Amino acid sequence: MRRLIGLHLNCGQSEPAAETTSKPWEADLQKNDINMLNELGSLPTNELMKKVKGLQNVAYQLGLEESREMTRGRYLKIFSGPTKK
Repeated sequence: MRRLIGLHLNCGQSEPAAETTSKPWEADLQKNDINMLNELGSLPTNELMKKVKGLQNVAYQLGLEESREMTRGRYLKIFSGPTKK
C-alpha cells in the first residue's frame, strides 16, 4: 500500500487549510483586493491575457501623458529652481 505524503495533515479537518490559515501576503490586502485576485485567477488564459494587455496599454498611455506634462513643465519653467541674481 502506498502512502501519500502530507495526506495525514488534512485528515479530520472540516475546512480546507487554505481558509483557516492566513498567508503572509494577505496581510496588506483588503477584501476587494482578494476578490479581484480570485476573479483574475478564475479567468481562462486568453481572457487573462486580454486583461494584462489592457493594463499594459493603460500604463503606456499614462507614461505618454506623464512625458507630455514633464515637457510642458520644462517649457513653463515650473521645475527650475530659484533664479540667482
